[in-house]
Amino acid sequence: MTPAPVGHHCPTCIAEDRREARRIRRPLARPRSVTTTILAVNVGVFVIDAILGLVGRPDTLLEAGAMVPLLVARGEWWRLITAMFLHIGLLHLAFNSLALYVFGGLIESALGAGRMLALYLVTGFAASVASFTFGSPASAAAGASGAIFGLLGAWLAYNLRRRSLS
Repeated sequence: MTPAPVGHHCPTCIAEDRREARRIRRPLARPRSVTTTILAVNVGVFVIDAILGLVGRPDTLLEAGAMVPLLVARGEWWRLITAMFLHIGLLHLAFNSLALYVFGGLIESALGAGRMLALYLVTGFAASVASFTFGSPASAAAGASGAIFGLLGAWLAYNLRRRSLS
């Protein structure tokens, strides 16, 4: 028996607990297939926009497919989807990519690839609909921020639900 602040512990039990802790403890989850694909699509769209000269100028954001409530109301509903893959500048892309890199792997490993992709698309679409509903009618919106915040909200709900079941 090994003395401890709260009594004595069995050396076999301590060794077993340490092996279990090493097995459970993992570094930050690496991005998985869906997260990597979403990152690649976002970067790819940005590179294509940069080649076409559509990055950095607000007037060209419309050509790239940014969400503008007036245009969506006129029937260009596809802007609700394309906006989540566009980014206004390199810094915008970098911060969204960092957030997706850090949290996407965790969420994908917990929920699975299919659910991760569905959550990303649904929450990105919902963010565009919210921007359409509450935003200024003539302002352009773009970026993956809404989808990423939606993923974080789903992750929070998932963990709160998991915690209440234990």
